Amino acid sequence: ALMQAEQAVEILKPLVGEGTLVQTHASIVYITSGTVYKIKKPVNFGFLDYTHLKQRKAFSILEKELNSRFCEGVYLDVLKVIEKNGSYELVPLTNTLPVTEYVLKMKRIPDELFLSNQLDSISPDKMVYIGSQIAKRLSVADNSPEIVDDMDSFGQISFNCNENFQQLDDTAKGLRESGTELLDNRFHYIKKVTEDFLSANEGLLRARHTDGFVKAGHGDLRMEHIFLEDGKVSLIDCIEFNNRFRTNDVMNEAAFLSMELDYSVRIDLSDAFLKGFFAVYSDADSLKLLNFFRCYRA
Repeated sequence: ALMQAEQAVEILKPLVGEGTLVQTHASIVYITSGTVYKIKKPVNFGFLDYTHLKQRKAFSILEKELNSRFCEGVYLDVLKVIEKNGSYELVPLTNTLPVTEYVLKMKRIPDELFLSNQLDSISPDKMVYIGSQIAKRLSVADNSPEIVDDMDSFGQISFNCNENFQQLDDTAKGLRESGTELLDNRFHYIKKVTEDFLSANEGLLRARHTDGFVKAGHGDLRMEHIFLEDGKVSLIDCIEFNNRFRTNDVMNEAAFLSMELDYSVRIDLSDAFLKGFFAVYSDADSLKLLNFFRCYRA
């Protein structure tokens, strides 16, 4: 799969000019001076399946569509690479010649604009502003459907939590059989606390959907996916490949960024971000759910 994706990038290079190659687990990203080109790898991780060409086309189109909700002028087009008369061309989707690979074309955002590169310079007051702006973006996002991937809202978050524990346990199993135990009492404690919270708050978590707090949102709200340009807060790289990961309580979204700021030892910025977020979502239930979702994200 990697070889196939790298071959596609080698075809792309002479068509778009000099650039830098960046690998993710699911994509190869080719960055030129003003433009970014993303090619999805033909991989299947269970929660993500780009195996077939038609899937890579569909998810590239969906990625452009979904991310355009949270930023303007960044996700430009989905193109396809074709072979014609012994050479390759980068053409619109409407071209009828057989496709070699699909390419998502994006505007390059300067590195210094991303929140992940501003931790040493950004002020708590700016983080309050970022929190309020992200909360406002989520407040106008579409409410999620009642059922996502055959699960209601409570079934979905329960499944996601249990999946985390199960996959971690499965990963540790091979080493456990050879005499090395990676999971200590902390793992079992966190699992029990999570299960107890879910059981005690099923009614609350179901009501969050009914009351419009569960959104067709972003799903991966991290520092590297937030940028500031001309005073405007924008988000990129939402999860397009899994509805269950993108459909979230607004506090689940906020918890991810809050947790990541805590992990970066910028608790002052985490608190400031939450101050801005809670200025929009000021209800007691949102506050009650914060640490549960921070634990889930961690």
